[in-house]
Amino acid sequence: MVLEAGEAIGIGTSSRNCEVIHAGIYYPRGSLKAELCVRGRHMLYDFCQAHGVPHRQCGKLLVATARNQIPQLVAIQQKGTENRVEGLTRISGAQAKEMEPQLECVEAVWLPVNR
Repeated sequence: MVLEAGEAIGIGTSSRNCEVIHAGIYYPRGSLKAELCVRGRHMLYDFCQAHGVPHRQCGKLLVATARNQIPQLVAIQQKGTENRVEGLTRISGAQAKEMEPQLECVEAVWLPVNR
């Protein structure tokens, strides 16, 4: 039996899972959230591999779809670098499009899967 306070199952907290392993790029430098994301990402990938848990390590593209978004993209990259997120690399819109042909952007930050 599932009891739910909302109008339907999963409307509350349980519906907020975006099914990604967070890298720690959005949180303030030195924050516990940033530290746990960086460390936890490595631990979770290791656990999945060791226990045969199906998962995909596909990396992440953060994109600027307009030139005026580039400073925000740079700030996210800087915050990630400060939080010791490895491998953050700025790439051109053309390079991002090679990775995702349907994508339209002017610039991107690529976060590869690092373990």
